[in-house]
Amino acid sequence: MEAWKKRQTKKLQILKHEPDGGDDPGFLGRYEKGGKPSELAPIDVLVTTADPTKEPPLTTANTVLSILAVDYPVDKIACYFSDNGAAMLTFEALAEMSEFARKWVPFCKKFNIEPPAQEWYFARKVDYYLRDKVHPSFAKERRAMKRESEEFKLRINGLVGMAHKVPEEGWTMQDGNPWPGNNLRDHPGMIQVWCEPPQSYQMLLNYLLNLDCDNYINNIKAFREAVLHDGPCLWEENMLCSVSSKA
Repeated sequence: MEAWKKRQTKKLQILKHEPDGGDDPGFLGRYEKGGKPSELAPIDVLVTTADPTKEPPLTTANTVLSILAVDYPVDKIACYFSDNGAAMLTFEALAEMSEFARKWVPFCKKFNIEPPAQEWYFARKVDYYLRDKVHPSFAKERRAMKRESEEFKLRINGLVGMAHKVPEEGWTMQDGNPWPGNNLRDHPGMIQVWCEPPQSYQMLLNYLLNLDCDNYINNIKAFREAVLHDGPCLWEENMLCSVSSKA
């Protein structure tokens, strides 16, 4: 029975997502008024990983990309990443991801792309891409973004290939200093900020979501619905997907 359920789950496809505002047509309008700052609650998302050999960097990058591309005010959401394995490969993969995100996130927000994880979005059939997309530039921009996506994957896979050849003296950073994570049993805490948050942003004001590195956001409005209803709906299967690291 369990094997049958797994096979059937792969055949399911969510057609449309809409936050449920009940009988109140102005449900969302109470929090977002034209020309005024959004009153939606801030959200902090923590992504955790431990071993890039078991949790592929490309899967991890897709998780972060899906968070950055959700339909939520940019000054109300922040993504933090914790690597318990202190792997230089993960660090470099996320650096590549941050550059790709500068192109991927605007594309997702412009066309309401779902899922906002590039690997799984481009795995969908062409008919899925074109549904409800009436913007005249969509097809052209999608082709360009797919090329960018393929190049991004090649860069990530290139990093993975080089990571198998660990120097005897350990990894060295671009500035010539030893990588702090060379000794997994004894290393200082490391913090790297790629995208500077707004000056007014304060961490942990309202909501904190912890995702494993093999999860990704499937519904771009999931955060809105969860915050507006202040309930556990963020964990519904049509909003959050889990990816097997062996796939």
